[in-house]
Amino acid sequence: RHGAELRPVDSEHSAIWQCLWGEATESVERLIITASGGALRDLPPDELERVTAEQALRHPNWQRGKKITVDSATLMNKGLECIEARWLFDIPYERIDVLLHRESIIHSLVEFIDGSVKAQLGVPDMRLPIQCALSYPDRLPGVDVPRLDLKTIGTLTFGAGKTKHIGLGTSVLDMPYYNPVMLARRLTTLDVLSGGRLRVGLGQGWSKDEYQASGAPAKGLGKRADEFISVLKAIWTTDPVEFHGEFFHVPKSIIQPKPVQKPHPPIYLAAYTPGALKRAATMADGWNPAGVPLDGMKEMLEGLKGMAQQAGRDPNDVAVVVRANVTLTDEPLGDERFIFYGSADEIKADIAAVRELGAAELFFDPTFSPDGTSVEGFLSSMERIRDLV
Repeated sequence: RHGAELRPVDSEHSAIWQCLWGEATESVERLIITASGGALRDLPPDELERVTAEQALRHPNWQRGKKITVDSATLMNKGLECIEARWLFDIPYERIDVLLHRESIIHSLVEFIDGSVKAQLGVPDMRLPIQCALSYPDRLPGVDVPRLDLKTIGTLTFGAGKTKHIGLGTSVLDMPYYNPVMLARRLTTLDVLSGGRLRVGLGQGWSKDEYQASGAPAKGLGKRADEFISVLKAIWTTDPVEFHGEFFHVPKSIIQPKPVQKPHPPIYLAAYTPGALKRAATMADGWNPAGVPLDGMKEMLEGLKGMAQQAGRDPNDVAVVVRANVTLTDEPLGDERFIFYGSADEIKADIAAVRELGAAELFFDPTFSPDGTSVEGFLSSMERIRDLV
């Protein structure tokens, strides 16, 4: 809007930018972003469940902050870099690839429509891309970093950067705070970017203060939620899309791209009232309870399965994915405690009970516990929980 120029300083995007100097955007076939693979790149998949924070923070190529090092180990940083590349260089996601490159010498590549490929190489040092952005279009001497010596390096290696085991979930997006058209498009982006791993968690919220602050109506939430989910599904499964309801209207429109998962990414509802449970039973792929006592969860689940059966669905098609807002204490809290609050033995008993209930999955979130106030505490809590599963 103001005619400003964006110059990337992240090494991967700087590499792409440099490869594109003098090239037309329409001549680009695809972008290839390299990834070191992080600390866990050589671990077999069946060992990933037992990884410690110390292992994830042991990057083979460099020392950086804990957050980026963990993101490197999980490849989450590459997901973010793909999003950035899509918008920086106006290349669609399906033409952006990730390539495992252990040595971190080639920072990214660009393949052109004639089959030629440009790559930008350099020692892994952030001072180089930062100076490039600051001095462009000139290249200046004086950066005190080692020179790249390919004779010393000898071999550059590459491998596929695609994984098969990590899902990408949201829990929970409160529908009153979103426009369903915009949310559908954002979620589609995540599903395409992740190769079809998105899992959508939706809820209604509960705070009147939040409703007021966001301008969300506090009445008619049930009917509004029914339409909201219907709009999501219409955008994900039809083209042209057209929807006319009491709350939402979508004129006849072409909306692309569509999600990778067919017919659409799975939807999990946080539901507790009879109306919301019926919505989960009839419109969702799963139920995502949190903070419900075991007896209450059992009663709700029986009701949900009955509603699914009445609607002509197989009750077993509605998966139960329990969220554990966990707080570990040194001493037992006794029978009056909240579920997943207590000592290691008490939480272990809760895990066994939820498994017996028939939950397909259980995921832990220490965010609201004292351990959740710091990265170190969060990781320490998750390591302790891992030993209970």
